[in-house]
Amino acid sequence: MNILVFGASGNIGASLVERLGALGHSVRAFVRRDISSNSLRERGIRVFRGDLGDSEAIKPALEGAEAIINASYIVYAGNILKAASDSGARPKRIIYIGSTGIYTRLPSRSASDKRSAEELIRNSSVPYTVLRPTMVYGTAKDRNIFRLISFLHRYPLFPVFGKGENLTQPVYIDDVAGAVIASLNTPTAVNKSYDIGGRCALTHNELIDVTARKLGRKVVKVHLPMSLSVWLARAARSAAGKFPISEEQILRLNENKDVDISAAAKDFGYKPLSFPEGVEREIELFLKTRKTADQNRRDKTR
Repeated sequence: MNILVFGASGNIGASLVERLGALGHSVRAFVRRDISSNSLRERGIRVFRGDLGDSEAIKPALEGAEAIINASYIVYAGNILKAASDSGARPKRIIYIGSTGIYTRLPSRSASDKRSAEELIRNSSVPYTVLRPTMVYGTAKDRNIFRLISFLHRYPLFPVFGKGENLTQPVYIDDVAGAVIASLNTPTAVNKSYDIGGRCALTHNELIDVTARKLGRKVVKVHLPMSLSVWLARAARSAAGKFPISEEQILRLNENKDVDISAAAKDFGYKPLSFPEGVEREIELFLKTRKTADQNRRDKTR
């Protein structure tokens, strides 16, 4: 199948390009920056460069695409659909990777934009599947679990904003890519949306404890009251212009982020890793990355 992947240089997009190629599909990639396309071209993948905010820039990549995977920001769905309509492209399916962030109860422009994009997708005439991952982890570019591992590896204390009893359900990146491919091959997944998370939910406290245990570290959690945490974030940003975490992030950390993955399991056999399994893999990656970085530093000092 001739498959076009938008956001092919991102974490999920890059994983998809590699896996789809290994399965024998003809893959073309759409990237924003030319510098991101070097490794793709080296593998013989046809690369298109442009801005997804410009529907005209999208059109050349659509020619002959039987399926489209948008591994970039879902809010570009309107531009993708417009480009397909204007160019006469007739993909059999467009798979969009959205986010469970749409479920937040907090005021959020980002969540609102994503909800609007999903409504546009549902109202279009193009067959679609929307996959909504929770927090995705599993690469060195991961801004959440990889950073957590790095922090716990260095420090014996970890601040927790609030009680830490909120539920979370991180999903390993390979499981997201696997869900995309499985849904692409499943006719019953057409015109449906699925939440994609890890095997089971765990509390924020448990997430920290599991990660520390897998690292072989003894870490003490220091709980800060929510009101104090928000006040500190607000005061620090007001005084210094920056703080490691924003007020909104603190509030969102205390929302439950567990999801029901049973629909994906039923329709296309979705069976993700548990967090203890996934974080073990990411710790291995972290230690390997750290070892390489240390070796590079030693080489430079010789």
